[in-house]
Amino acid sequence: MKRLVSAFLSVLVFFVIQVFFFPSFASDSGEIVASPSPLPFLSREPGSGAAAGRLAQNGAEGSPPAEKVHVGVDTHWVVNSMSVTGPGAATAYDYLNYRGFLSGRSLSEITDLNFSGKVGRSGYWGAQFALYDKAGNDNLNAFYGVMPPYYGSVGWNMDANGLIVGYPQHLFRFNTAWYTNQPAGGRKFTAIAGTYYPQSFLPLIYYGEVNPALYGPSVLPLRGLNLQADTSWAGFEGIFSYKEKNTGYSLAQLGMVNPYEFNLYGLSVGSPQPQESSQGGASGQGNIEWKLNYLAFRDIQSTNPQAILPAKDNAIWGGKIGFPHLASRWSVDAQYAVSQNRTRFVAGAPPPQQGGGGPLPPAPPQQPAGQADVTGAAFTAALRRSGTTDLSLEYLRVEPTYDTARIETIGGVKTPTLLPVISTTPNLVQMHDYLTYPSNATGFRGSYGFPWQKGKVVLNLTSYSQIVPTPVDNNAPNFADYTFPTAVPGDPTLGTLTSYGPDIYWNFDEKTMLYNYMRFSRMDRNSGRQAMVRGTLVSSLLDVSSFYDTLGLSVQPSKQWALSASVTDMSSLGAYGTSQLNYSQIIPSVGVTYAVKENQKLSLTFRFLDYQDRATPANSFNGSHVVGDINFTF
Repeated sequence: MKRLVSAFLSVLVFFVIQVFFFPSFASDSGEIVASPSPLPFLSREPGSGAAAGRLAQNGAEGSPPAEKVHVGVDTHWVVNSMSVTGPGAATAYDYLNYRGFLSGRSLSEITDLNFSGKVGRSGYWGAQFALYDKAGNDNLNAFYGVMPPYYGSVGWNMDANGLIVGYPQHLFRFNTAWYTNQPAGGRKFTAIAGTYYPQSFLPLIYYGEVNPALYGPSVLPLRGLNLQADTSWAGFEGIFSYKEKNTGYSLAQLGMVNPYEFNLYGLSVGSPQPQESSQGGASGQGNIEWKLNYLAFRDIQSTNPQAILPAKDNAIWGGKIGFPHLASRWSVDAQYAVSQNRTRFVAGAPPPQQGGGGPLPPAPPQQPAGQADVTGAAFTAALRRSGTTDLSLEYLRVEPTYDTARIETIGGVKTPTLLPVISTTPNLVQMHDYLTYPSNATGFRGSYGFPWQKGKVVLNLTSYSQIVPTPVDNNAPNFADYTFPTAVPGDPTLGTLTSYGPDIYWNFDEKTMLYNYMRFSRMDRNSGRQAMVRGTLVSSLLDVSSFYDTLGLSVQPSKQWALSASVTDMSSLGAYGTSQLNYSQIIPSVGVTYAVKENQKLSLTFRFLDYQDRATPANSFNGSHVVGDINFTF
C-alpha cells in the first residue's frame, strides 16, 4: 500500500513540475487521422439518452450529507504510450476505438472539486469545479485522454495540417451548480445551471454530440439551464443550451473552416417517476408509460460561406407510449417523431454536399441566398419479454429527411454503422441517436437470450434496407444517409444491410468469466451501374461481407486484483462502389486492475494492433498501445 501511494504521489509531483515549470514538454506534436456518482444529470449510462459521464457530485441523492457542507474530490489520470510502424503508419486507424492511431506519449488528468450541503428541511445544493492539465502529444490527449471540462472539450481548433491548436494546457472551470428540494413523501424539484445531461429526452429525438475523448462519456454534455419537476400525474424537464462561436473546427481534409454556434432548447413531459413508499417499495408506476418531447435547434453560422453545411433551424416533436405490464413479463412500446428543418443558404455559396465513400464530385454552380424546408418522420414499435429467457423484436423506419439539421464535429470519431466500414459522413452528427436509429432505413431487429448451465447466450439479428436510393449529393442539407454511399443517378436499386451473431457468457465460477461477441454482416446493393457524374466515376455496386469477433477472459483472484485478456478480430471483403475492400485488423490486449479501495483504482493495459490491407498493402501497419488509468475518489 505504501509503495502504491508513494508511486502515485511521485507521478503527481512529476506532473506538477512538468506542466508548471517545463511547459515545453506539452508542445509534442503528431498528426492523428480523425475519421459518477449519485446525480443522474451529471452521470448517465449509455442507451438512456446520453452516455456515462465523469461529472460527479457527492451526497446529492440517497443519504444526504450529515455535515452542512460536504467536500469531495474525484481525480482521473490517463497516461498513453503509442507506437506505430509500417507503410500505413501515416493513416493508421484503430477500428475498435474508432480513432486514429499514431506514435507518441501523453498524460492528462481531471480533478473535480465537489461541494454539497443541506438547506432547510428538504433542500440540498451542490457545485462542482474542475481542474484539467495535460502534457505530451496534444492529439493523443484529445482522443485517448480524459474528457476536459466543457469549454476545453469543444473549444478545439485545428491548423492546416490537421493538428489541434489552441488546446489549453491548463484549465480551471466552473462545471455546474444545482439545487434540489424534495419534502418527505413529496415530489422533487431540481434546478441546474452549468453542465448537465438531459434526463428524460427520447434517444429518437435527442442524444448528443459525439465526444472525441475516449475516457469519458460517449457524448458531450450540454451547458446552460435545466429544470426538472415531478408532480403526481407527470414529470417535467426543460432544457436550454448555448454553444459559443469560438468552438471552431477546421476540417483540413476538406479545406474548410467552420466556426459555429447554436441554441438548443426543449421540453419533456412524461409519466411521473415512481416514488419510495413508507414500506420501502416503489409506488406510482402505472400500467401505461408515456412521454412527449419537443426540441428546437438553431445553428447560427449564416455568415460563414465556407461551412460544410449552411445554417439551419430544426424542430423535432414526438413521443413514446408503452405498456410495461401488457401480460406476464411482456411489454410493448411505440415511438413516433416528426422533424421540420429550415436550411438558410449564404449568397454565392455552392450547395454544401458530402460525398459517399469516395472523392467529392465537383460542386454544382453557386446559388443565391435563400432557404429550403423539409419535413421527415421516424417510427419504432417494439415487443419485449423479460425473465429467464429474454426476447426483443423491434420495427423501425427513419426517413432520410428526418432530423437533417446536422452539425460538424471532429472528423472520424464516430461508431461505424457496419464494421469495419466507416460511415460515409464521419464529420457530421445529428441530434438524435443516429447509430441506433439510422437515417434512410426501414427494417427489423431482434434478440433472444436464454440461460445455460454455465452462463447465458444472446442471439442477435438486424436487417434493414434503404427507403430511397442514395443521391449523388448524399447528406446534403435535406437528405441524410450515413450507411450507404452514392448511387448512380436514376438507379432505383436499394441497399440492404444484414447483421447477425451471438453474445456468449461462460461463468467458470464467481471469479472467472469467458465471453464472446460475434457478428457477421453483409452490405448489399445488387447493381452494376456505373456512370461519370461531374467528371467522377460513380458505381452503385455494393457487395461487402464483414466479420467481427471479440473473445475475452476476466478473472478476479481477490477483492483488490482483477485481470483481463481479449482478442478482437475484424475483417471486411468485397466491392464498395468503385473500391475493393480486403482488410483485417487483429487486436490482442491484456490488463490488470488494482483496487486500493472500492472507489480508488489503478489499471494498466497493453494492446497490439495488426492491420493488413490486402487490396492496398501500402495502408498496412502494426502498432502497440500502453495505457495507464488512475481513478481516485476522496
